[in-house]
Amino acid sequence: PRVPSPAQLDALAISLQDARRGLIIAGPRTPDDERFRRAVYRLARLAGWPLLADPLSNLRFDPAAPDVVIGGYALGLASPVAVNLPPPDVVLRFGAVPTANALNAYLAALPPEVPQIAVEAHGRWHDGDFSLSALYVCDEHLLCEGLAERLGDFHPDPSWRAAWRALDEGVQAALDGLSQGEGALVRAFFLALPADTVVVVANSLPVRHVDEFVPALPRRLRLFGNRGASGIDGTSSTALGVAAASGQPVMLLTGDLSFFHDQNGLLALREEGIKLDIVMLNNDGGGIFHRLPVSRFEPPFTQAFVTPHGLDFSNVARQYGLVYRRLEPRDAPEALLAALATPASHLLEIHTDAAASETLRQHLLATLRTTGSMQPIDQSN
Repeated sequence: PRVPSPAQLDALAISLQDARRGLIIAGPRTPDDERFRRAVYRLARLAGWPLLADPLSNLRFDPAAPDVVIGGYALGLASPVAVNLPPPDVVLRFGAVPTANALNAYLAALPPEVPQIAVEAHGRWHDGDFSLSALYVCDEHLLCEGLAERLGDFHPDPSWRAAWRALDEGVQAALDGLSQGEGALVRAFFLALPADTVVVVANSLPVRHVDEFVPALPRRLRLFGNRGASGIDGTSSTALGVAAASGQPVMLLTGDLSFFHDQNGLLALREEGIKLDIVMLNNDGGGIFHRLPVSRFEPPFTQAFVTPHGLDFSNVARQYGLVYRRLEPRDAPEALLAALATPASHLLEIHTDAAASETLRQHLLATLRTTGSMQPIDQSN
């Protein structure tokens, strides 16, 4: 391991001692091991800093997560609580660039004098917005442990963490009352999943739905996802590879286009010992584009962006030996639990309306912008 030197740890600890309001950001591809989870949770507790954990960081789903993790930032950054927050004194970043555009915009807009420090054992510089002030090339777990040991008589600002907690609670309360739309359905799936479930999340809308609508949960879930350009390619093959490598049943949460792009990968279902249960949100095309301004312009929007296909995926299930069920949203979580408990692989298809789901999401954001509550923040330091 790349061991941080005592001089590095001392210098970083000294700079953090003066930072009463800090943030810890965990993006995709943070270290996926128990030592790092325990160390970063401990550091967040001792420092009193909110830990904003991308779902693909695998820090949002753990028995210890609800005490330290803020899960509602992707929507909550639109609320008055976030708007009235002072900037942090320092940001400590792990992993790759977060999924949430709202979080990336927030980090990019921080004053340049706010240090944003990345820690990456392999030296990769994840900084598309040119926001980082420093990169520590060292083992993330050892750095967290070393900092926790050096914090000593650190005195965090309790109102800072309380305000982020209030932001998260406001978002979760709003989401608890949401019963329709793709986001509410994804939330229901994750609230129902048993501990230790392995989940592969497709790019485009599915991973954003998980990021925005699923809270920190007090049970271990292990998530995988392909982030990056052309990220919908090879989704089913990735899920089948995870199932083969882990030897565990795997759930794949995918959209119809991701599923369509990798139908040939399903041939791997013939391999012995592979069990994959696919949950497909079929909104008949590129639903994510409803989030773009071009969605106001018809007919080119539907023809060139949504590209509806009208395919019957029951035929694909039959060809590759999947048990097929088309479900109503209200029945889907229970059907998934039943599928996970059987040895057969399943394709569970739920038809959704991407435009209506986006309208609900925009209404939710508008509500959060006008009804957020905030605890006073001490800005004297």
